[in-house]
Amino acid sequence: MTREVIVSWSGGKDSALALERVVRGGEFRVASLLTTVAEGLERVQIQNVRRELIERQALALGLPLRCVYIRKGASNAEYEERLGVALADFGAAGVRRVAFGDLFLGDIREYRERLLARLGMKGLYPLWGVDTRGLLEEFVGRGFKAVVTSVDARVLDDSFAGAEVDREFWNVCRRVLTRAARTESFTPSCTTGLRSTGP
Repeated sequence: MTREVIVSWSGGKDSALALERVVRGGEFRVASLLTTVAEGLERVQIQNVRRELIERQALALGLPLRCVYIRKGASNAEYEERLGVALADFGAAGVRRVAFGDLFLGDIREYRERLLARLGMKGLYPLWGVDTRGLLEEFVGRGFKAVVTSVDARVLDDSFAGAEVDREFWNVCRRVLTRAARTESFTPSCTTGLRSTGP
């Protein structure tokens, strides 16, 4: 029997690949995408992309989208209360899993699991532990498209903003990261917004 899952959706490459892996695995049916939006700013909390872009992505995917509005600078308690309301709604409909595009931050995963456990839910982490450079190559190789929306100026200069994430982009980034002191991960140095969700 196929179970339902909510996919935490930021509009970037990690959440797109997490969604793709969940769907490809065949064990779960995606009930909805879930994102947090900064109240008054109409921008996704993590990626800082417009809510409108996320809505267009959900429409293109043919999936429902639940936006949870969080005040800018909200406390953890407020964040958990507002997110908890949305998750409780899904739980009441029988959804017990939430998929995340997290890769390696163990403390974030533990935090998510504690929050979900209070609601009788569990997290699903289809990208957990995957090498970030290999993940970007997989993203490009599977035909996804993305545009850089912000960069970590400590690693990449502003000329990368607006660039399409393709094989040439990856080659340039690899050269830059080879010359510079290596960072632990490519992911924090480049935030993307998907143009489309696949080939």
